[in-house]
Amino acid sequence: MKSIQEIGPDSVTPAELSHLALVVSRASAENHRSASLVEADGSAYKLPEPIYKFLVSTIEYMTAGSGVALVPVATYLTTSQVASLLNVSRPHRSEERR
Repeated sequence: MKSIQEIGPDSVTPAELSHLALVVSRASAENHRSASLVEADGSAYKLPEPIYKFLVSTIEYMTAGSGVALVPVATYLTTSQVASLLNVSRPHRSEERR
């Protein structure tokens, strides 16, 4: 598994993103705190609330036009990876550390 996983708003179609945003908006208005993951055979698994909230935040950021990066806790990153995540040049990040 990669140490950094990124997804941008261009990873899904505008129609898909718009539909997801509508679903999230409705769920929020109705004070829902969970959702289910439905498998191909129709069986459903209720997502724990923290995972649901994480997915909702991801959809909100993407709807606003931002990409999202997932970095596991305790992952060692190179200075180039850190600079990319912070959207700064690598020399800038190296100078800041001194």
